[in-house]
Amino acid sequence: MDEKRQLGDPLRMREALSRTTRALKDAGVVSAEANAHVLVAHVLGREKAELLLYGDDLLSSAQRKALDCLVERRIAGEPLQYITGKAPLRLIELDVASGVLIPRPETEILVGEVLTWLSQQERPRFRIADIGCGSGAIACSLAFEDARITIDATDISPIAVETTRNNALRLGIADRVFVYEGNLGEPLGEESCKVYEAVVSNPPYIPTEVLRTLPSEVIGHEPLLALDGGADGLDVFRALLPWAHRALASGGLFAVELYEGSVRKAEGLAREAGFQETRLVSDLAGRDRVLLAWKGET
Repeated sequence: MDEKRQLGDPLRMREALSRTTRALKDAGVVSAEANAHVLVAHVLGREKAELLLYGDDLLSSAQRKALDCLVERRIAGEPLQYITGKAPLRLIELDVASGVLIPRPETEILVGEVLTWLSQQERPRFRIADIGCGSGAIACSLAFEDARITIDATDISPIAVETTRNNALRLGIADRVFVYEGNLGEPLGEESCKVYEAVVSNPPYIPTEVLRTLPSEVIGHEPLLALDGGADGLDVFRALLPWAHRALASGGLFAVELYEGSVRKAEGLAREAGFQETRLVSDLAGRDRVLLAWKGET
């Protein structure tokens, strides 16, 4: 960040916000002002809402150096969530780091649909499988918002497994969120047959050709393993589908977030796999995003 004053000169918080916003905006960073508030609040250890109240507070030289470093990382294209190590989702804040997918607002829709359905079920508790848990966004949100839920979460990435475990521990739900390393449902073993009221997943779902068109901020920093869904975005979904049907109890719900251009095809595949009822849910942009599929009573 361009430093027009000497490092020893006083710099107030409001000036730091202004300078940071200008530097990000000049570099073409989208939502520069919002990014600036997050970075300044992070460096100062304050909530964003507190910045206006403490606008006359002075930054120390160490804080100024730290802020300049973070601004340089953001200008270079590193996602804001990796820089701060935090990502909000619904009622919780998740620790995230390079190597795990950054939670998106679309995933909040998936979580909301599952919680709504569970609220209509008269059961004292629920057992749910979260396949491909990443940072633990889905598993931790569900368990945090409904104390009746116990989650078995899996991921093939050791970093994701560790991140989910740490988030569950920090949120006080580690006694109901159990995390296993391995591919899809394999770590849960044969005993997982017909035991889950719901199976949820946010698998890699971006078609390979589409992936190549995404901003460098995404494909240059986030793990391709968590993004690339193959030619039509459904490679992992196809592999997961028969396991989900076997693992669900009668009447159980399979809820999965998918690419907008693939979700209707996925709906057809779910019916072919034996799911008797399906419904599509749109994201905030009106695009098909979430597939809900119910196993019939057996």
